[in-house]
Amino acid sequence: MTFNEIEAQASYLNGISYSDVNEMSIRGVPTDSRFMTEERFMACEGTLGESRGFLYNRLALTVLFDGSGFTKDSNGQLHVKEYLQPNLPVRDLPGFRHLDLYIDSNDLMPDS
Repeated sequence: MTFNEIEAQASYLNGISYSDVNEMSIRGVPTDSRFMTEERFMACEGTLGESRGFLYNRLALTVLFDGSGFTKDSNGQLHVKEYLQPNLPVRDLPGFRHLDLYIDSNDLMPDS
């Protein structure tokens, strides 16, 4: 099923979109009972629509995420592999090094 088909069958949304529910947050705090928090997801039936709502609301996996394992552009073209990973402070990543890279936009787009 496509994103739009899943969203349309998500009866708990009562005719609005995942995006509409997401936009009702105030300063990042969900204010609408349709916003699928971890607690609400654990308490619901776990339908496809509710599951997709959780992915949209909590993980920011929007219409371009289809679970294929690859990034997808707005034309549906698949690109590089994508991964889900918990957020970690960079200080907790073994071997992490910070490098300052100086990039001149003229080097990236010399004809601009």
